[in-house]
Amino acid sequence: MNAQIDRQLAHHAPPLWMTLVAAGVVAALLLGGFVVILNDHIRHSAEVRRTFGQPAPHAASARQATAAVAVAAGQVVAAPQLR
Repeated sequence: MNAQIDRQLAHHAPPLWMTLVAAGVVAALLLGGFVVILNDHIRHSAEVRRTFGQPAPHAASARQATAAVAVAAGQVVAAPQLR
């Protein structure tokens, strides 16, 4: 009985290359969304620090890490524009 079910399921399974491409697309979308959220967080944090006058020694390293992740994801990196 199990052999018959396995044959039927194998007949309907997508090819391996299609599964890998779909996984790659989902991973790229998740990484891109993470980079956008991280950039927004850095920008918001800089605005809050400027408003309250607190120094941020880690801000430059966070921007560098964000830029490195964006370059690795293949996104165009622009300098953050603070208001």
